[in-house]
Amino acid sequence: MLEEKCGFTQKHTMICKGIALLMMYCHHLFDEQMIMEEQIVFVPLTEKIVIHLAWICKACVAIFVFLTGYGYAKKYFDSSKINANEVRKSLKRLMIQYLFIYIVSFAAACFAVRTPISVYGKLGVKFVINMIADALGLAYLLSTPTLNATWWYMSLAIIFVLICLLYTSPIPRDS
Repeated sequence: MLEEKCGFTQKHTMICKGIALLMMYCHHLFDEQMIMEEQIVFVPLTEKIVIHLAWICKACVAIFVFLTGYGYAKKYFDSSKINANEVRKSLKRLMIQYLFIYIVSFAAACFAVRTPISVYGKLGVKFVINMIADALGLAYLLSTPTLNATWWYMSLAIIFVLICLLYTSPIPRDS
C-alpha cells in the first residue's frame, strides 16, 4: 500500500543501505584522527576535501535511522493487523544479528588494547551487568559502558521494535 503510493520499494531501500554503508566506511576510515596517524595519498583530492567529505558522510546515521523507521512504518501500514508475535519475531531477528557481532567483537577485544575488563570493570557483578547490558544492545539506553561507542544505534533500533508493541492490539488499520 505505502509502496504503491510513494514508489519506494525494498530494492530502493537496499540501494540506500548500500550508499549509507559506503558513507559509513568513508566517515570512519577518513576522519581527521585516522588521517593524522596514517600515510595517505589524496591525489587528485586534497586532505582538507577528504576530511570534509568524511564529515559529511556522518549523514549515514540519519539514513539508517530513516530506513529503519520507514521499514517498521511500512510493515505496520501494509498489514491489516500487527500482533505481538510479529514484534517478537522482529526483535528476535534483530537480536540474533547483533549478538553474533557482539560475540565476535568481545572475543577480538580480549586481544586488543581496550579489553572487556578495561571497559566493563573488574570481574564481578558489575562486570556481568555491564556485559549483559551491552550484549543486549542496551548499554547506551542504560548509560553503561560499551565495547563499541557506535553501538548506541542498537538501543534506538530496539526502541523502534518495542514501540511496535503499542500497536499490537488486533485493531484493523483500515479504521
